[in-house]
Amino acid sequence: MAPERFFVRNPNEQRLLRSIRPAFLVVDEAHCVDQWGRDFRPEYGRLREVREALGSPPVLAFTATAGREMQERILASLGIPNAQVFVRGVDRPNIALCRWSVPVDERS
Repeated sequence: MAPERFFVRNPNEQRLLRSIRPAFLVVDEAHCVDQWGRDFRPEYGRLREVREALGSPPVLAFTATAGREMQERILASLGIPNAQVFVRGVDRPNIALCRWSVPVDERS
């Protein structure tokens, strides 16, 4: 769910969200915590609050674009400055880009 959903004004939805005790807090595109957390979507910068409200579950944060300094800022913002960080290279042999040539009259 988008971070903004944790800050809704609907009291029923707030109660439901507070009652959730997830096994993990997963943050996809975690670079948004650093890049968007201040201005464009400030709720990204409030994910530490969300984590605490959810009972401080372990965090899995994924990004393909954060360098070392940004990683440190993301971890600090999430309240997990000493988290284990796993970095892999960009070579992904399991991902391929294929192109098929199809005559114009056979395209749908």
